[in-house]
Amino acid sequence: MPTRADDSVPLEALPCVMAFLQANEAVETFHSLCRLAGECYPDLLRLEATLLDDLMDLRPLLVVLTAVLPNGYPLDRAKRQERCFHSRVVDVRPRDGLRYLAWELDFARG
Repeated sequence: MPTRADDSVPLEALPCVMAFLQANEAVETFHSLCRLAGECYPDLLRLEATLLDDLMDLRPLLVVLTAVLPNGYPLDRAKRQERCFHSRVVDVRPRDGLRYLAWELDFARG
């Protein structure tokens, strides 16, 4: 279900992602992380949120938030922005929700 991470960044997340975040009281942390991604990656095309399942338990383990940049985006710029993002994650509040979140960087296809 496409939605918005903030006023400018499109977010692709299925309802099950949001349900998982709500069940683990991590919605506010998730939105803080989305805002941070929008700040650190000014050319962000979209954010994609997917569930990562525990293969032994067959239950959701965490949400992976993927920041998608344009195809052909300069790698040095992306790495610089990624370092900015990682350095600022420590300031995300509330921190408790971070244990249910992981993040990665990707580039659009095509």
